[in-house]
Amino acid sequence: MDTGEKLINISHLADNYSQEHIAGMLVLHAFTGAVCTSAFKGKGKVRPMKLLSQNSMFIHIFGAVGSTWMLSDDHIVHGIEEFTCRLYGVGPRVKQVDVAREIKVKNICGSNVDLRSGHSIALSTFSTCRRVLAQHIKRVNLQVCIWRRALDHFPEIPSPLDHGYHLFRGGRHSGGSS
Repeated sequence: MDTGEKLINISHLADNYSQEHIAGMLVLHAFTGAVCTSAFKGKGKVRPMKLLSQNSMFIHIFGAVGSTWMLSDDHIVHGIEEFTCRLYGVGPRVKQVDVAREIKVKNICGSNVDLRSGHSIALSTFSTCRRVLAQHIKRVNLQVCIWRRALDHFPEIPSPLDHGYHLFRGGRHSGGSS
């Protein structure tokens, strides 16, 4: 009886990629949504994987995420922002998600942008704004750092409050920076 299950030799598959590309795929998995990180509605995994594989700059940028607890390189954040613009179909000329959102509104509403004019806008089709994307990148970085230390005995994991998470107590918000 065929159950439809298939075994894939991951080691053989990994031989086709550089270590940096493999690291980039791990980050991409967290970035596009994993059990512990949020996803971009309707974007899935296939298109982002193609974008990553087609551009060595993105492989380098994603491969660098999760190597340290604090992501301090603005070049990485800007690169992920550019990747996000391409993911939403507005790159390569647009490299800032806030500009991509503005273009989307103008495309929907025309040059006379009046959101009260009865236009129906599905906000889920927009890229996230820069402020939210920056917090998402911090959370992804923390998660990938944890994954990379999966074989360490008792790794010292910092508080998530410094990595894009916030603490809510009884309806009150505290901790973390926004």
